[in-house]
Amino acid sequence: MDTPQDAARAASRQFLLTVWCPRPGEFAARVVLADGTLRDFDNPFELLRFLARPTPPPAPTPGLR
Repeated sequence: MDTPQDAARAASRQFLLTVWCPRPGEFAARVVLADGTLRDFDNPFELLRFLARPTPPPAPTPGLR
C-alpha cells in the first residue's frame, strides 16, 4: 500500500541549482536536471516559474490498487 510519503518521494524532482551574481545588480542561475539537461536563467522570476511547475505524476504501475 502506498503511503503519502511514497507518493511525495515518487513525485519529487532532483536537480542541482547554482545561483550567482556575475556583476552587481545582475542575476544568473543554472539548473542541472537528473538526466543531465541544463537550464540557464538570467531572470529570478523565470527561475521561480520553472521551480514552481508541478512535477508530472509517476507512471502508473500494473496491477490492482
